[in-house]
Amino acid sequence: MVVKGYNTPWSVKAWAGKLEMLDKSKLANKSRSIYSCVLFSKEGQGSVSILYLSPKAGVKKHRHTNDSEIYIFWDLKNQRLQYEICKKGNTHELKNISEKRWAVVLSIKFESESDK
Repeated sequence: MVVKGYNTPWSVKAWAGKLEMLDKSKLANKSRSIYSCVLFSKEGQGSVSILYLSPKAGVKKHRHTNDSEIYIFWDLKNQRLQYEICKKGNTHELKNISEKRWAVVLSIKFESESDK
């Protein structure tokens, strides 16, 4: 999935400030950095995380061997949700193509009945 960040580092800090679990000091204006705030995680059930991708950052292509994953991203330009589903056994990646803005992506990993 390719996303284009529309968030300034300051808006990400302000938004992330509402999530006490995230270490806001990590959200410096660093290039090619990814930070994750895990909201829920339980072995065998999955996890819910918010991914913060600095400009030009990305999650390398990887295979899901034990679970499936959904990336959800609000596209400000087109005013709609974008999502990608990577089923167990498949590969995917995530890239922020923005030169200056951060991307904020919801990641949901799960083991579905069809995955078992």
